[in-house]
This record gives sequence, C-alpha cells and structure tokens, in this order.
Amino acid sequence: MISRTITLATFLSFGFLLQGVHGEDMPKLKSMTSEQFKSPEWVNEIQLSGTFRLGGKDFASLVTPEGNFWMEEGKFASGYKLIELDLSKSQPSALIQKGDQQAWIGLRLGMPVPVNRTISGTKLEKREGVQYVKGETEPFTGTEIANYEDNSKWETPYKDGKMHGMQILYRDEVLYEKRSYIDGKRDGIWIKYDPETGRKTFETLYKNGKRSLRYEYNRYGNLEQKELYENGKRSLRMKWDRSGKLVEKETY
Repeated sequence: MISRTITLATFLSFGFLLQGVHGEDMPKLKSMTSEQFKSPEWVNEIQLSGTFRLGGKDFASLVTPEGNFWMEEGKFASGYKLIELDLSKSQPSALIQKGDQQAWIGLRLGMPVPVNRTISGTKLEKREGVQYVKGETEPFTGTEIANYEDNSKWETPYKDGKMHGMQILYRDEVLYEKRSYIDGKRDGIWIKYDPETGRKTFETLYKNGKRSLRYEYNRYGNLEQKELYENGKRSLRMKWDRSGKLVEKETY
C-alpha cells in the first residue's frame, strides 16, 4: 500500500527545524520528523479497489474493516471521505480522509491479489441465494464464464458465492455492457455501449442496490438526458437537444 502524507507545510516546517540544530540534537530531530512523516495506522487497513469519473465527479471503491463501498468525491462514507483522485498515472490513487488525517492510497498496491478461478456457468448451482460449484461445499470465489446461443458472453465475478466486482457482457465479441456489484448488490457504475461506435449510451450509478444517477447519450456521444434519484426514486429529469440547449426539466 502506497501513501503520500507529506505536505508543503511539512517541508517548510522541516526546513525551519534544521536552522540552528547542533550535532547532539540530530537524533532527537530524526525521531521528531519520522513521527511527523509516518503514515496513519488506518492506511494499512484499507484498500482502493476501483475508481471512475462520472459527470465531472470522482468516485472510488474502498475495502475497509467497516465494509466495502463506493465513495463520492467530497462526501463521507462509513467515516472515510474521498478528497480527490489522481488518474494521471498508470496506477490511480485516491486522497482519503479519516478524522483529521489524510493519506494517498494506491490502487491495490502492496496488497495480495488472489488467484482468479475461472469456471463455466454450467458448473455452478445456487443454494439459498449463494453460488457453489456443483459438488463443492464452499461458496464460489472466481469468475463465471457463460456463453449463450445469441452470441452473448457474460463474465461474472463472485466472492463467497455473491456477485462482487465488474460484470462484463459481450455481444458478437464486442463490448456491450459493464455492471458493478458489491456483496451481491448493484453498487457502482453501470455502462452500456453502442456496439457499432463503441461510445457510451448510458451510465448509471448505483449505491447499495439503489439507482442514484443516470446519464443518457446520443449517437454522437453527447449528453442527452440526466436523471437524479433519491432513495431509488427519480427526483429530477433534464433533457438537452443536439445543440446542447436544455429543452426539458422536470422534478418529481
């Protein structure tokens, strides 16, 4: 796990500390600065498992002792707050706040990644809402691959027998849809694509199984409609024409 907690103010204060320091004081100074630069203990207890940007806002998925959940930029969830994302590098990172402390968390860096078991959907069976491999007693963890006669292919991740991660649908070997799940519930971003152009046609955000936000795009990739939801029910709908002019706005 990589974290970055050193700020400009910290460097400045460190520079002032060096002024007038005698040799016999260096061990004490080293102890002071090592404590100042030390990452918060909670950094080692959490994992950044996913990131995306939707409608100009950042979202991050965290794995924590309090549970697994998606966070929206500027908002708290289970005591954690997403301050910002850094998507400029190959490995995204997120600035997370807990209490009065902040730290940068890298995407899965330093965390053990389990071997992914892939299995045909015909070998799975559901028992009391949980998926098992036929003949096994432990809930299935891995990826189910299901192929259908309509030339569609589903790749579905499971953890402890429940859908967990990004489910991917292909039609005629072309990416058609992505769906995010956490612990068996719709949670995170769902995206539909135009199979001919590869452009997004819909983006829907779910939180704990309930729809929160939905964008619809026209064939040119421009925003056509936006819907907001409260407690799973639509509260606002806005629609734009091809020129980008707002033509409809309804509240519910």
